[in-house]
Amino acid sequence: MSKFGGEKRYADILTVLLVIVIIGIVALLGYFGYTAIRERAIENEAADAVQEFYNTLNDTNTASDDENEGNTELATLDDFNTSVESTSNGTATSGRKKTYLDNYEVKGTIKISKTGIEYPILERATVGSLSKAVGILQIATCDDITTPVSELNIPGTNALILGHNYRNGQFFSDNDQLDLGDTIDITDSAGQTVTYEIYKMYYTTPDDISFMERELDPSAREITLQTCNDDSSQRLIIWAKAN
Repeated sequence: MSKFGGEKRYADILTVLLVIVIIGIVALLGYFGYTAIRERAIENEAADAVQEFYNTLNDTNTASDDENEGNTELATLDDFNTSVESTSNGTATSGRKKTYLDNYEVKGTIKISKTGIEYPILERATVGSLSKAVGILQIATCDDITTPVSELNIPGTNALILGHNYRNGQFFSDNDQLDLGDTIDITDSAGQTVTYEIYKMYYTTPDDISFMERELDPSAREITLQTCNDDSSQRLIIWAKAN
């Protein structure tokens, strides 16, 4: 083989390698671009659902105000209960237009100032709902409550809320940055915002469900947040109680 033939073969190999590198770079850029677009779309959908939820609360409040205008005697707890029906387990939402995100009812919102998140809380935790926001796995009740509860911020209940850790700041990705004493705001379907203070944090195995069965004070309101650690080998559990 001549010197020039060897140089040409070497140049051809370099060309092929360069093409492979370029294709790899383009593929990576495409992947990261798609991921960024998808994350932004999820954030926008969640933000829109939060805003719509607040809008429906404001619409309900405005309607109640209009009905009571000029008659202060009607502006009582009884009057409030005609638009937001009271039950033995807490507050239901028969007087409010429901808000949905991807066919899941929005039961409230969660705001954690320290990690800078605010998301709708969806009615149940499924593969689909947890790809859009955070969801309720269950609302456990104290022994004094004998019928199921589906609303947030009810005395004598513990709302277990699940959220993914995508390691990108979305949902519960930054829950490991929280500390004892930090606060979490939950707004429910009646428009009530309750502040919960973290009093316990720990990691446990994926199959440990003991935190779902703890004894509850009939007069207290609690929430439990659950998410994965960064490699999904453990679950981060956060207990918080209303002030």
